[in-house]
This record gives sequence, structure tokens and C-alpha cells, in this order.
Amino acid sequence: MIYGLDDLVIRRRMIEQSDTDQEYKFRENKRLDYLLSYCETPECRRKVLLAYFDDISDNCNNCDNCINPPKLIDGTVLAQKLLSTIYKTGQYFGQAHVINVIRGSEDKKIIDKGHNNLSVYGIGKNKSKEFWQSFLRQLLAYGHLKINFQKYGAVQITNIGVEVLKNKVKFLYKDIPIKMNQEITRLTKYKNINLSNTNVDLLNALRFLRLSIAKKQKLPAYTIFHDSTLIQMSERKPRNKSDMLDIDGVGPIKFKKYGLIFLETINNLK
Repeated sequence: MIYGLDDLVIRRRMIEQSDTDQEYKFRENKRLDYLLSYCETPECRRKVLLAYFDDISDNCNNCDNCINPPKLIDGTVLAQKLLSTIYKTGQYFGQAHVINVIRGSEDKKIIDKGHNNLSVYGIGKNKSKEFWQSFLRQLLAYGHLKINFQKYGAVQITNIGVEVLKNKVKFLYKDIPIKMNQEITRLTKYKNINLSNTNVDLLNALRFLRLSIAKKQKLPAYTIFHDSTLIQMSERKPRNKSDMLDIDGVGPIKFKKYGLIFLETINNLK
């Protein structure tokens, strides 16, 4: 069975809450740490497995990583974005909240904590949640991050992670296949949308503009315009005030506040 990070978090909490002695807890925690590393490592799996028993080994030349070495990509900038998000949010939160912040989610918890006003809010919105989950697991596997299970699974930066954050060392990661453009995935929840005619680049630009306005005004992004409204804008590409007022969700008050700047973006990109 292949365990995900959430499974390991649950298992770790069960260990910590058990009535067993500290030595047993230490062994079980160490086993889970190596299980995670084993799953995510691009290195020889035999070396990783034997390292669990403090044994040093050469490459086996038989495992999947030896036979078909995974492509390693320079992910230093991505790592710095994620590490910065963890640092800026105080290293008090689990992976789900950290990923929501870096992707610019409008989750209520983010708004309540004021994390939508942080400089890191939305800096990783061009990557999917699944990408960031896998990327974060690799940082954990390489020892750049750790999980503090005494603080409800808070993700925290290790000394090695600090070196990456300060740009003293690089971080190389195993390629993460992308299943589908995340923006297109988001669009499928709306009915009567012809995806082939939707200008995704324009939609992304409108969402970025909305996010910028929301951050300046310290408002949730959806209070500017809903996604469904931005989708209509990207499809119809209104040219003037009259066209804009025909868009669902754009009334006289909203147009007065935001209409001209959105029209300018649309006219510059269409």
C-alpha cells in the first residue's frame, strides 16, 4: 500500500496519543519518516531502505530509480516560495492551509487569519493543489521540512530548508506530471461553458487583476466579481460600458468601482 501524507499524519497522531513508551513512539515515528522518504526519493530505493538500518550501500542498479532515473528539475524558486509561505504564516499551520495560501484560496480560515494580506498570498496560483502537495512531500522527504505533531501537524522549516530559503543551496525535485490545466478544471463546474471558446489567458489575467484589487482593499476576491462573472467577460470580451453591464454580476455600482480597469485589461488582451 502506498501512503499519502494525510495517512501518515493520522498514523503519527495515533502513535503520539497511544499509551506506549517513548522508545516505541520514537521507532514508529522514524519508520514513518523513512516510509515517506522511500516513496518520494529519486535515489536508489535499496540505499534508502538500508539507510533505515543505518547501513551504507551502493546503488542496486535494479530498482525503478536506478533503471530509469527520474528527471530532476531545479525547483529552488518554487521551494523558496513555499518555504516563504510557511515562514510568513508563522510555521503554525498544516500543509492544506499553507497550500491554500500560496494558491490564493478564498477559504474562510485564510480571510479570518488575514493571510490574504500577506505578500506570499497567491504567489503559487499557477500551480495546482496536487502539484504543491507532491512538491511539499518532496521537501519533507529531503529533510527541508518537518512536521511538528505536537502542534497539530504544523509544517516547519529545518536548518537545511533555511539554506534553500536564503539561496545558499539549490533544491532539485522529481518531475511532477500535470494532469490538466487547473484553470480548465475550475471551469468545468460551470454549466453552459464552451471550454474551446474560453480565453484562458484572459481569464487568468482577469483573476490576477481581481486578486490585486482585493489585496489592496483587504477584501475577499469574490466580493469584487465572482468567477462566473469573469468567465463571461473572458468569453464575451465586452468593449464598452454597455457591453459590460450585460454581464451577469456587473451592475452600475460594480461598474463604477471596477468596470473601467477590467475593460482596459480585456481590450489590451483580446
